Amino acid sequence: MPKFLTVVEFVYIGNNVWFTDKFLCYADGMQIIPAIVGETFAEVKEKLEKVKGLVEWVQIDVVDGTFAEPASWGSHIGDNLHLWEPLELPKIEMHLMVQNPSVWLDDWASTSVDRIVMHAESDGDKKALIERLKKLGTQIGMALKLETPIDVLEPYAKDLDVVELMSIETIGSYGALFSEKVFEKISVVRNKYPNVIIEVDGGVNMDNARKLIDAGVNNLVVGSAIWKAGDITSTINEFKKI
Repeated sequence: MPKFLTVVEFVYIGNNVWFTDKFLCYADGMQIIPAIVGETFAEVKEKLEKVKGLVEWVQIDVVDGTFAEPASWGSHIGDNLHLWEPLELPKIEMHLMVQNPSVWLDDWASTSVDRIVMHAESDGDKKALIERLKKLGTQIGMALKLETPIDVLEPYAKDLDVVELMSIETIGSYGALFSEKVFEKISVVRNKYPNVIIEVDGGVNMDNARKLIDAGVNNLVVGSAIWKAGDITSTINEFKKI
């Protein structure tokens, strides 16, 4: 589970000290997480190399062509991270945009993956899948599409390290427009589950990043704003300054 620091805010008025607020913040800090999706292993590896050393985490999107489109590399058994385990990589989060995550779970969890995020809308017994991941020692995340109500998290919330909120209408590829609807969901999750890490994924850019952080988001999953930038290193560094 995520680590927290207790923070006390001080306000100095003359010689007096006023304690104004006490809250929790994340010891690991805010994370900029590049979202990587590709048709081939070569494409995924190329993107990994471009951000290596710049970020602590990356997210690999696995799209099966049914739950979301178009199908990506990683959507077939055997397309797993054993291919790059000799490489020095950031921590890896797998975002399974697949209809039946149980088919892929053991294949991915047996690799160097640090976190697996499954969709609440996918098929299968989520509690059983979470128990499998807990036994494997893998961090656990659950993603919600934009229109999926927060209530679906209730049976699993205590076991989740991360809740990933999609902020676009159509998932599966880069370039979809950011939706302001996600802010209401952020507020609900932060108030209902104060200790969970919140990620927002989809249409994140320099124009909305500060507002997302101020709303209570911990991790920004960024796709097009990084990959379509002329200078990837400078772009990531600008995000980190927010």
